[in-house]
Amino acid sequence: KIEQGGGSLPTEILSTSSGPVTLSASLEGPIRVFQNSFTFPVEITVTNSGGGVACASSCAQSAAWDTITVEATLPPDEECSRTLTLFKGETNTFTCFLSAGAPQSGILQKTLRVQSSYEYFSDRTTAVTVNPLPA
Repeated sequence: KIEQGGGSLPTEILSTSSGPVTLSASLEGPIRVFQNSFTFPVEITVTNSGGGVACASSCAQSAAWDTITVEATLPPDEECSRTLTLFKGETNTFTCFLSAGAPQSGILQKTLRVQSSYEYFSDRTTAVTVNPLPA
């Protein structure tokens, strides 16, 4: 019905976190129903809003700079993970296709968890004046 009507799934945000990298997810149509399950696309947006450098693993390794790994999980066993390039101030988006079992009757409600673990640093410059000690 939702696909035929051109609508999208109803969603609600249960919690958000603050940090230099923001994550958001939206459920997009169409929703495909196959036998006893349905598959739907989840669009995940990652924004480097902190003005610094995100590192997917350790920032001690420059190869990890400007990358981040994001994981979307729909219990019990649906998972989608991507490693993205994410420069200062930029946004990157990807789509996961997740499946859930169809309810026997009524409404099926699931919690989608989108998370990322990363290190982060910012470059800052400042002026320092060094005065000689009096003799």
